[in-house]
Amino acid sequence: MLGVVFALVAACAFAAGNIFGRVGLEYVRATGGVLVSLVASLVLLLLVTLVFDLQALLAIPLAAAAWFATAGILNFPIGRYFKFLGIRHIGTSRATAITSGSPFFAVALAVLLMDEQLTALVLLGTVLIGGGLFLLAVEKA
Repeated sequence: MLGVVFALVAACAFAAGNIFGRVGLEYVRATGGVLVSLVASLVLLLLVTLVFDLQALLAIPLAAAAWFATAGILNFPIGRYFKFLGIRHIGTSRATAITSGSPFFAVALAVLLMDEQLTALVLLGTVLIGGGLFLLAVEKA
């Protein structure tokens, strides 16, 4: 049950971040918004890590750090930039719903690149997500 609570708090935090991002985009371009949000995230995360878990940070193997760095580059600067552009052009609710379709792409990449198994339920979920993404993409704003 605790995991569900954590997931709900994360969902609320991401939703609030999207709303605040939309308000911020009224004043700056997407690149500026991404830079400010990344710096703010970095400062907060570094402070929390230094105070609560410095040993865990120092114990990360170099190979794992490289993979996490790659994920961070793809996820935060690139993903957030295009998400902010989407929010600016089609609004918060549609852009957030479409970017929340990431499981559709994660399944495809996991099956193709990581040899994960495509079960009937995963396939069904992927088809439903793809259908939802299609409906959102063709909806008139």
